[in-house]
Amino acid sequence: MNIENLLNPRTLAWTGGALLVAGIAFLVSIGIRYGWITPTMQVGAATLICVALGVAGFWLKERRSQGAAAMSMVATGIAGMFATITVASQVYDFLDPLGLALLAAGAVGLIGTAVALRWNSEPLAGLALLGALASPILIWNHLSSHRLDCLRITVDIAGDPLALWQRTFPGSDGGSD
Repeated sequence: MNIENLLNPRTLAWTGGALLVAGIAFLVSIGIRYGWITPTMQVGAATLICVALGVAGFWLKERRSQGAAAMSMVATGIAGMFATITVASQVYDFLDPLGLALLAAGAVGLIGTAVALRWNSEPLAGLALLGALASPILIWNHLSSHRLDCLRITVDIAGDPLALWQRTFPGSDGGSD
């Protein structure tokens, strides 16, 4: 391996991107440590970034036919929103676990499943459904007596989308139309 292979534009771009992300993470950690970035700003920024990733990924797939990049952007946005909702309700108590947090997690799961059905993407559907199924457990960690009831209700509700998934995605073991 010679120096020309190591210093090609693609390697330099990836290295620069990685260093930029590391620098931003360092700056954010300093801001949090010294109180320059409040919890409200943290949750707000995480929400905006996740929504921007999802919208940009959807736009890339619909307008530019960039499948892999779009899929990873939307999946990252969905996973990030589930994490943001969990942190907002459990760490900062911004969202009521019995109300807005569960509603928000359900909305993210519904949007993710709708996008997955539109794109005929089993991995994206799996992420959206698993995130929606796991959300009650993650959001309600202090309400242990209600966890199993919530999980049972969520699994019952998720039965219809799973049945639709089996009928929609070719190659699944569900119905033969």
